Amino acid sequence: MNRENESEIIDEPNRTVAVVVGIETYQYSKPPHALQGVVFAEVDAREIAEALKSQFAIEDDDLYLWINEEATKTRFENDLSYLATTMGRHDRFIFYYAGHGFYANGANRLTVWDSHPTSLANTTVCLRDVLLSNLHKSECSQSLLFIDACAVPLDESLKGRDFLGALSRKEFEEFLASKEYHALFMSCSPGEKSFPSSSLKHGIWTWYLLQALKGEAPDALQRGEWLTDTSLRDYLRDRVEKFIREKTQIKTLQRPYAVLQSSHTFQILRFIEDISVPIAELRIPKLLLEKAFFRQQESMSFKNLPGFNKKLGHFIPDYASSAADQFASKLLTEEIKSESKKVYDNAKAVLGIDRSQIKRTVGEGAGSIDTDLFRMNWTSGQDQENPSLAVITRIFWLRGSMRELPGNFDAIFPERPDAFVIPIGGGDLDFDEIADGLEALEKACGGEFDEDEDNGMASITLEDGTRLTIFINESELVVTKPGQRGILSLLRHSAQVLTQLGRKEATAFFGDKDQKKNLLAPGK
Repeated sequence: MNRENESEIIDEPNRTVAVVVGIETYQYSKPPHALQGVVFAEVDAREIAEALKSQFAIEDDDLYLWINEEATKTRFENDLSYLATTMGRHDRFIFYYAGHGFYANGANRLTVWDSHPTSLANTTVCLRDVLLSNLHKSECSQSLLFIDACAVPLDESLKGRDFLGALSRKEFEEFLASKEYHALFMSCSPGEKSFPSSSLKHGIWTWYLLQALKGEAPDALQRGEWLTDTSLRDYLRDRVEKFIREKTQIKTLQRPYAVLQSSHTFQILRFIEDISVPIAELRIPKLLLEKAFFRQQESMSFKNLPGFNKKLGHFIPDYASSAADQFASKLLTEEIKSESKKVYDNAKAVLGIDRSQIKRTVGEGAGSIDTDLFRMNWTSGQDQENPSLAVITRIFWLRGSMRELPGNFDAIFPERPDAFVIPIGGGDLDFDEIADGLEALEKACGGEFDEDEDNGMASITLEDGTRLTIFINESELVVTKPGQRGILSLLRHSAQVLTQLGRKEATAFFGDKDQKKNLLAPGK
């Protein structure tokens, strides 16, 4: 049967378990030791974990994220081995690793945080022992393995994502041949290096893997909808090689490869492109999308803030007051100053602008960044709902069309928004009309309706986890979804949801690819 032309729709598993590992710094990576770190491995792992959780609907308890010192030899040998062994017949297992990998003593090995450069054979883990053989023994029939690690000789000292020895392909092929749905995706071929990119702020291969998993890479999809084993394999190889050839000065090769096993080409994910047909109606007044913005709020205990010191007479407030509000802002000033400097530096690198094209302002407990493409504000103070907490509020506005934003736009922001806020026009809102409309929507398409008339709030949580909350007094619709963070992903998801809920202004705003709509910041 032709794998390239036929896709097999795989039944959804009962659950998906994912283990994501990123080792950017090692216990023995500082002089005089020689085990160098892995550039961008931490951000790679964190964003892969976020994408997997969102796209595969992974429960919190089934997602394991091990960063740096959390990725020890003991954890691989005990926790990873145990998880692999306990996978059921209808479960799916996903493993992602960003770090150093090599081949020694007849086996593929991965470094761990406490690997020692003078005793790698004894302080690394055998991938066959900790994962492959245990998956083989289990009933698991669906697994996806992603490894961003190099495959170059042990004695070379290079600036790539690894400097260790050639990975064996035979071991993986033997493993996959005995299972019905398994795929291994490698960032490079044996004998090659896997490179990071300072402009992408990711490993190059992982960057393109992220785009594919989030549905942001049309070239990775078969028939515009399906991300399959073969389409992902071909996309990663094409894009990585092209990026290195055209966007870098790297002279050596990085050719991603994959080992695939299934009776047919199998579906990894499916993305529905046609969002023009409403599935139900969201009955609310006009959405003012041209005034929409993004928001992220972070609350923290006063006692954990830098500068809080009981010896100086500081205390945790138990009621809201202007004095406590000012105190919170004062304590949070340095954090906002530091974060705004990171956004400033990242924006210059990602957008390719110079200092004359970006303005940074910092005051007590507040700050702002202004560019031609976006504006970001920080404010801080006491959490009015919980007086013992302080809160930072981050607001993001776009000043250009979505088409003007680079693919790595969200890399600018250390803290990414998790809410898309859309003002509602048409005058004062009537609570009963709004609540009745959301309750009717619940009956039409499922989900869970909730109301709080005392506080002027009504919401519906759709079956995919998307929550639409209407705040009557503020005349705002807030769109959120667990695991959905970042401006680009929030925009795309909101466009799909609102269009499917019959909002014609959303169809017009997001649907015309040739139309340059603006989400304007104040003062533009």
